[in-house]
Amino acid sequence: MQASFEKPKGFKKDYFVPNFGPQDYDVTDTQGHIAATEAQLGHVMSASFKTPKGNPKDYFVPNFGPQDVDVVDTQAHIAGTEAQLGHTLVSSFKAPKGFKKDYFVPNFGLDHEVLSTQSNIGKAETKLAHVWNPDNAGIDAADNGSYSYAAVQLAAESDPICDSSGCNQYKHKKKEAGYDKDYPVPDLGVDRDILGAHEDLAVAEGMLKHKLIMGTDESKAKWKNPAKKTDYDYSPKLDKDMHDAATNLDIVEGKLGHKYEPWTFVQTSTSSDPICDSSGCNQYKHKKKEAGYDKDYPVPDLGVDRDILGAHEDLAVAEGMLKHKLIMGTDESKAKWKNPAKKTDYDYSPKLDRDMHDAATNLDLVEGKLGHKYEPWTFVQTDASSDPICSSAGCGQYKHPKKDPGYDMDYPVANWGDKDTDIVQHDENLPIAEKIVGHHWNFVLEKPPLNPAKKTLYDYSPKLEGEMTDAKVNLDLVENQMGHKYAEWMGLQLDSQSDPICASSGCWHSDWFKANKESIEQYPNPEADGLDEDTKITLANEKAASASVGYDWDPWAGASNKPFTNAERVVRNGVEAFEWTKDQ
Repeated sequence: MQASFEKPKGFKKDYFVPNFGPQDYDVTDTQGHIAATEAQLGHVMSASFKTPKGNPKDYFVPNFGPQDVDVVDTQAHIAGTEAQLGHTLVSSFKAPKGFKKDYFVPNFGLDHEVLSTQSNIGKAETKLAHVWNPDNAGIDAADNGSYSYAAVQLAAESDPICDSSGCNQYKHKKKEAGYDKDYPVPDLGVDRDILGAHEDLAVAEGMLKHKLIMGTDESKAKWKNPAKKTDYDYSPKLDKDMHDAATNLDIVEGKLGHKYEPWTFVQTSTSSDPICDSSGCNQYKHKKKEAGYDKDYPVPDLGVDRDILGAHEDLAVAEGMLKHKLIMGTDESKAKWKNPAKKTDYDYSPKLDRDMHDAATNLDLVEGKLGHKYEPWTFVQTDASSDPICSSAGCGQYKHPKKDPGYDMDYPVANWGDKDTDIVQHDENLPIAEKIVGHHWNFVLEKPPLNPAKKTLYDYSPKLEGEMTDAKVNLDLVENQMGHKYAEWMGLQLDSQSDPICASSGCWHSDWFKANKESIEQYPNPEADGLDEDTKITLANEKAASASVGYDWDPWAGASNKPFTNAERVVRNGVEAFEWTKDQ
């Protein structure tokens, strides 16, 4: 592929297009569907592009009287109110007279509070050897020579809005807060949670080798979300054509008394759509991408799954046994078994009451000041007096009401003797059986042998070690590759080392085993005692014959239960089994 920056040649024009018929298949199908729908609804759909007639004008309007009913009622209500209050409501639309201006106001001199303030400021400046100069830039103030006080009125005329005591007419009435304010609060330093957060942050930054930076201009620029600055129009104004179409549609629906269905907007003209060509509208289709796997291939229908058939059969049997029909998924069953608790909006993180919040805050302050952690169990009643919340009979007000169990309890039972009939018959049959077998069964006087294993807390589902897990996975792979199952007897331990399940003193045995050990047949152990002379001669002859003919004799040839194929030796422990599977 080569790239070129030359101006491309124009697209083909005036090429031959075959004529596939007077109408497109879609147009033909659409016209057929419209005809069927018109026959079904008994209404012929017609469209017209003529200019609609305007709305009626200069039509007759009847005269219902000189005044509206509301106006008559309002005038009657005003007349009744004027008679009740003895006052006539008068309204005028003339321009109102203005308020008084340029009237005489006497000059009372500086207010006594201003004079007192000036005197106190002078005394304070002399005592502190400091000249007070408040920052009131932009406000004209008189220059006293020793200080400036911009917030004081020094004009000769009084402010007509307020009196000499100040502007008090706009103040809200003071109300007692009901709690103390402006009391001294000790400075206990930075909160322990904040100190702990700082320490944890330093440790985390060291572990991750990353400095957390927040709130700076760089971090804000790095993590800003450009979408937040986009002014989305969630309610765009409709285009004029859309607005006109919707308006005309409402007029036509109201005139015909018929609701327009969106699916009736189909192409009914005989000409093809100029937007698309005769093969369809392909210019808007997304490019197809290979899925990478087969699709739409034939799948045989094997019927309902056997598990589902079995479940249906078992359900029918269970319904017959219980004489009850299982009904699920219906409105009645849902209403019967619904859980009202699911509709409850529980508050799993309720806000603490103000008293609780204050108590917890004060407790933290006291614990930090005293250096002692409060233990909740110390809140117990230790005095001799009774708890005033409960009475002397106990705290019965919090007990749940007792519910009837639905069956009788504590009713009289007849005494039919010291022993049950089955026990009496058992006592009679036991001596007879003991005479027949010639053995006396004594299970009361002698205690059974103690089994220490019963006191051991075994882990019946231990987690396999990593090497065991790897060995099992590799064994499954080898078995699948070789096509035969690994012989379980190849995992037996036949070496001279002791079994790790038992201790160095041996495995525990019961008294019965010890007493009958001699009567158990003990077979020779070829590993410990060596092979028999006949076996040794046979193996030597077989080895010589194999060497002579150049072929290893396989005694398992043709056998269906052959454990392995031409293995050099029998694998006898887990390590050797793992090595053997790797070699194979």
